[in-house]
Amino acid sequence: MAEELEIPVWWNNGSGIIRRRDALPINHPEHTYNYVKRVFNVDPEDYGVEKPGNNNVCPNCGEML
Repeated sequence: MAEELEIPVWWNNGSGIIRRRDALPINHPEHTYNYVKRVFNVDPEDYGVEKPGNNNVCPNCGEML
């Protein structure tokens, strides 16, 4: 890993609603994992961003989304 990536935690969908990237559905293009792949064109796991599982869990409360 040669450099650090600056990844915004929050995503604004344009209607005033701000959501955490890691709380978006795993197939959403703005999910943290997909964002890193798309914007930086690198393997997110090389930078500590784990591939999301099939169950999307809130990182704050642990509840299913």
